[in-house]
Formats: sequence, C-alpha cells, structure tokens
Amino acid sequence: MRHRRRHAAAYSGKRHQHKTHGDRPSRNQPKDDETVITGFFSEIGRPYIYGKVTLPRFGVSVDVPFLLDTGADSSCLHSEDARNLAVPESSLGNEVHAGGVGGTAAYYREPATITFAYGSGGIDEVSYNIDLDLSYSDESIGLPSLLDRDILDDWHIEYSRKRNLLRCTI
Repeated sequence: MRHRRRHAAAYSGKRHQHKTHGDRPSRNQPKDDETVITGFFSEIGRPYIYGKVTLPRFGVSVDVPFLLDTGADSSCLHSEDARNLAVPESSLGNEVHAGGVGGTAAYYREPATITFAYGSGGIDEVSYNIDLDLSYSDESIGLPSLLDRDILDDWHIEYSRKRNLLRCTI
C-alpha cells in the first residue's frame, strides 16, 4: 500500500503519506519531474535505488540500496542489510521459505515501511507498507537486497544503461 499526502487527489483509491524534510540531501537525484525517483547503476550494471526500511514493530530504520528485480515475487533484505537493522533474529517469527534460481532459502516475514525520496532536492517522500522478507543466513551475505513487483508494479520505469538512465515515476 502506497502512502503520500501531496497530490492526494491524483491517486484516488489508495492511501498516501507525504513528508517534507527541509533541505535534507537525497541519495536519489530526481531531475525534471517531481514524482520521479532516480536510481543508479553499479559498476557491473545492476540497477539500484535507495530506500529507507522501517520495521514499525521494533522502531528501527536503515537506508538500503535495493536492486530492482522484476522477476521476484516479494521484496527482501539479505543478510548484511537485515543485520544493519539491529533486530535480533530470535525476536522474529513468521518464518517462510522462498525459492529462486539458487534454490530455497529461509526468511522471516515482517511488516515494514519502505520510503523513497523524490522531488527537487529529494525533500518529498512516498512510502509503501509491505510484508518484507528478512534473511539472516550466512548464505545470503554479499547478495543485494531486492525490490520487487510488490512495489515496482505501481511504477513506470525508464531504464537505459547505455544512457545511464534509471528513472522510476510514481
């Protein structure tokens, strides 16, 4: 579920939340359109955007570089990003198993809010409440956290590595 206050009439039927943070610099650098989240490509060409993950039950947040993955069914934090939340694995429940190209892995499903900065100077935000899969497995060390269709389906994405263009219109 997406939340945003600004321009609420344009998004009838969905609940929105909008926040302003003054002149806070953003890791995303939107250009022309104030509803655009701008991403970046890694050295090997993987498409990423930054999001802030909050686990309301624990009151913790962490900034995460998410790999855009249109082939995955749900968003997830892999070991390094999950551990940066400083939530003990023993306090998580709701274990689920997810399959992928590399096989099946155990995750903990936790209600989360993922917030993305957009607009001139990145002072506006759009937030999504989702069930986020967290991996604490040593096998997921080095794997990027994934942003999937649970959020990406709401966006129009312009992607051109050749032109170094990754823009997500919300």
